Amino acid sequence: MFKSTGKGNAPHISEKSIIRPTFSYMGKFQISDTVFKQIIDYVASKETAINKISRIIIRKQEGVNDGIYIYMEVIMEYGYNVSESIKTLKSKIIKEIEKLTAMNVLNMEMVIKGVNFEK
Repeated sequence: MFKSTGKGNAPHISEKSIIRPTFSYMGKFQISDTVFKQIIDYVASKETAINKISRIIIRKQEGVNDGIYIYMEVIMEYGYNVSESIKTLKSKIIKEIEKLTAMNVLNMEMVIKGVNFEK
């Protein structure tokens, strides 16, 4: 890093160290189910084919295969291709959760509970 020491003076060179936090070496940290639900709600709100999410259940698995299972029920908008919309939404949700939380999504089950005709 270069820092200026004042007007007309040569820059001062300093070093910066990045230290890995101790929680990654010892113990474990937890991510609340609310975090996963908020990520899912945010991603789904960007999809025009989804009217709303009526239910989300998160189940965590610890051990050899750490990760989460997601079950969700959605209400879709009328006029969209169901299979394409669900595939797209699933892939976006999995990608965002794995990117933002570094947790593996082991399985995601999505059930369409209804269709909204009011638009």
